[in-house]
Amino acid sequence: MGFDTTTHSFWQRASGAYEPEPPLAEDIKVDVLIVGGGYSGLSTGWNLKTAHPGMSVAVVEAEVIGFGASGRNGGFVSEAFGLPGVTERRFGHQRMIEGLQYVRRGVEYVRDLIATHQLDSDYETPGVLGISFRDIEPTVIEAQLRQFEAVGYGSQVRVRDRQSLQEEFGSPMFRAGIEVIDSARLNPLKHVRALKRLALAAGVAIYEHTPAEHIAVGTHVSVRTPAGTVTAEKCVLATNAFTHLLRGVPGVTRKQIPNWSYQIATAPLTTTQREAIGWKKRQGLNTMRTMLHYASLTREGRIVFGGGDIGFAYGREMGRDWNGSVWAKMYSHLIGLFPALKGIRIEDRWGGPVSLAVEMAPIIGTQERGRVLYSCACSGHGVALAHLNGKTLADLALGVRSDLTDVWFVNRTVVSWPPSWVTYPACLLGRRALNLLDAYQERGVWAARSYTD
Repeated sequence: MGFDTTTHSFWQRASGAYEPEPPLAEDIKVDVLIVGGGYSGLSTGWNLKTAHPGMSVAVVEAEVIGFGASGRNGGFVSEAFGLPGVTERRFGHQRMIEGLQYVRRGVEYVRDLIATHQLDSDYETPGVLGISFRDIEPTVIEAQLRQFEAVGYGSQVRVRDRQSLQEEFGSPMFRAGIEVIDSARLNPLKHVRALKRLALAAGVAIYEHTPAEHIAVGTHVSVRTPAGTVTAEKCVLATNAFTHLLRGVPGVTRKQIPNWSYQIATAPLTTTQREAIGWKKRQGLNTMRTMLHYASLTREGRIVFGGGDIGFAYGREMGRDWNGSVWAKMYSHLIGLFPALKGIRIEDRWGGPVSLAVEMAPIIGTQERGRVLYSCACSGHGVALAHLNGKTLADLALGVRSDLTDVWFVNRTVVSWPPSWVTYPACLLGRRALNLLDAYQERGVWAARSYTD
């Protein structure tokens, strides 16, 4: 219970005081227990209670609502599904398109959920711009446009050339881009807390500071917590990057591993700085590199900047949220993108794990004769995915066959990660290779500068 809800990230600090729900203090019985209080867990609970108000549903969260990626991500309601190139090579072009169609449906689901229930999420649709530091080959642009067209939003996409980008942004680095003009973003922590209120209003019981210490499956599912045991007909594991830490469900724990993503937030920009960098439409930014960056300009004029490198941990270790070298590199890249910001103060630094599968595609499934359900491996694109995955998990828990439960990655055969002594060095080697690839492709792009934090 030592988690400080005001300092874990910029979003926590900016969102003010928070009152968690009391932890579980007794043995209880429910129809469905959900382990994990992020987007997927809360969405599952709300969808179950909406479909069957008389069903008893409980959520147990080891820390507080929004502790995981749901409360500290970049806020992009993204149309991304895994890594499209990897998905296409591994599963084929049609399944890649079906995956993109699924996540597009997730984007619309989030939009409609917020609008219908008037959720306080700071939701807005400024668009998102993918930028390249190099002149993009026409074939690359055409391939991306075909993907957008295949999932039904080609009319919302436009190609940006160097001249138009130079006129709009005060950055010498912007040379080409593709802009999705209706893409959305939100305040991730405000949104997950709004989801919590929605779930509570529907009758979902939520217990914070209640870790699932052990899961046993028999005629029922029994989940032991520090001060009480939950007996349930079914149990949904909405634990994402923490799934490998679960005890008692070995068939699930090696389906994903955590990797760490990092972000920084600047002080509010001055009027001079705002004018120097342009960016008047405040669309989200992604860089078209292997180790991509992502950035947004908040309403109060801060830049939230993430990506550029990742981190891994060995085995069950989870203490990689702090990474000074990645933050220093990130700051250098931010100033490289916007030289006018040299010397700007960084007020927040944070990081945390996201969930990866071997094949870089989402995982939804069941085991133990349908008594245990799970969802993980959104690959850092989980805002839209996790919400719709919650609806899919609700259908699975209810035994309802739907177009969601019939998508190809539900109950797919999953390639498990090898043991940590194999996975960890392989991931470090892969990370090194990707950084070298970016360095080779960007040789001469980043000017030789020296920056101080």
